[in-house]
Amino acid sequence: KDNFAVESVSTVQKYVELAEETYLLFTVKKYDEKIKQVDKNPRKVYCVDNGIIVKNTFTERKGALLENIIAVHLKRLGKEFYYYSNKQLEADFVIPKDKTVIQSCLELTSENTQREIKGLHKAMKQTKAKIGLILTLDQQRPDIKEFVVKPAWEWMLETEK
Repeated sequence: KDNFAVESVSTVQKYVELAEETYLLFTVKKYDEKIKQVDKNPRKVYCVDNGIIVKNTFTERKGALLENIIAVHLKRLGKEFYYYSNKQLEADFVIPKDKTVIQSCLELTSENTQREIKGLHKAMKQTKAKIGLILTLDQQRPDIKEFVVKPAWEWMLETEK
């Protein structure tokens, strides 16, 4: 509602529904153990084509574009997935059937590594996931032993098989 300066939440919901019907975008539900709560929680919106969302702010939006392309790939694979959010911690993708949690992060730095790992840990614990992935633009981190850290493009090629 705020992003598009539209006054009515129901108008935004209708626009999102119409965009979903035309396969322009899709929404992802928030993971919740309580089935009734899943539909009440806010949804994340992803665009089916990164080219549609690229604007003049490309360099500032690389992280969001990376997350979007991972969501599109999961959708193409036919995965049922959610996002995880709990207070200050979040994880981008929870795939219950595969017992996997994925965090997308343009680059792990000294400033964000702990936050990304904490979010992944919390989501894995809550969802009982066995596999934790951190997908980056082009970074591998063999020093992080508890999770696999690899470039998103590499993971996408592996999952195509």
